[in-house]
Amino acid sequence: MKKVIDFIDVQKSFNKKIVLSIPQLQIYQQQAVGIIGKNGSGKSTLLKIASGLLYPNQGSVRILGNSSQHKRVKEKVRFVLESGQGYYDYLTARENMDYFLAINGFSFQKLKTEAKRLGDYLDFSQHMDKKVSALSQGNRQKMSLIIALLQRAPILALDEPTNGLDIPTKQKLVRVLQQYIQENRAVVLLTSHDVEFLRQFTTRILLLKDGRVTFDDAPGILFRNQSLEKFEFQIHYQEYLEKSSLIANRKSIRVQQTEGGITTLICLNEEDKRFLLNHFDILNMSLAERTMEDIFSEVLTYG
Repeated sequence: MKKVIDFIDVQKSFNKKIVLSIPQLQIYQQQAVGIIGKNGSGKSTLLKIASGLLYPNQGSVRILGNSSQHKRVKEKVRFVLESGQGYYDYLTARENMDYFLAINGFSFQKLKTEAKRLGDYLDFSQHMDKKVSALSQGNRQKMSLIIALLQRAPILALDEPTNGLDIPTKQKLVRVLQQYIQENRAVVLLTSHDVEFLRQFTTRILLLKDGRVTFDDAPGILFRNQSLEKFEFQIHYQEYLEKSSLIANRKSIRVQQTEGGITTLICLNEEDKRFLLNHFDILNMSLAERTMEDIFSEVLTYG
């Protein structure tokens, strides 16, 4: 498999504080790589360095065989900012497409058929002649994705690409990106907090903590629990104090909050759910959707 991006002893600092430290990382052709982590973990910094938009203070990054600082890299990478930022509000979507394709050496006229196909599929064509200032967040996102996809770069970097998109459009985006990877033998790198999108699309997940990669594997390993649900239990705070030692080593159980003498516990698996039901006087039990914070907690615990 062809190596596309290669990190060697990379460090990045801001104001003398190290925000990213990666001894070694390789990304290969036709991978869909999700970069996840808590706020401030280094996700966006990693995405930008891997795209040649930021340079490391130490170490080297090679992109398609070139130094990340080489001018050729800019021709090989397309970066989509979060929520469709970076476009001219006073121009229409069509005018923005024409302009940004032109400055990158492409003709909108020659790509008009493909632009219409993508616009129709993503339910955007009816917004082409609206000013960007009048577009919703989701439609700005669609516009920016279409502009990037039309250029068929071998590396596509997406910062929170599902922001503002509804569920049907997210599912369509999965199919569009999968087809893009196959047709262009491309790499897609993305940051996201969208668990279901990550599960459906990515082939590899990088989990960052304090600027370091703490997990690097297939999404099926990360999302080992097929259910995206968690259990929430409410108990009296006094009972929690008396029995907290019982759950100290139960890895999927954690305290969410204590308020008004009631403690809410979160449980992520069936075994620990049964344990709580058998050992605590439960005031209320409910199901809730697992958040990315739950995923982080589980991965960092089970490692």
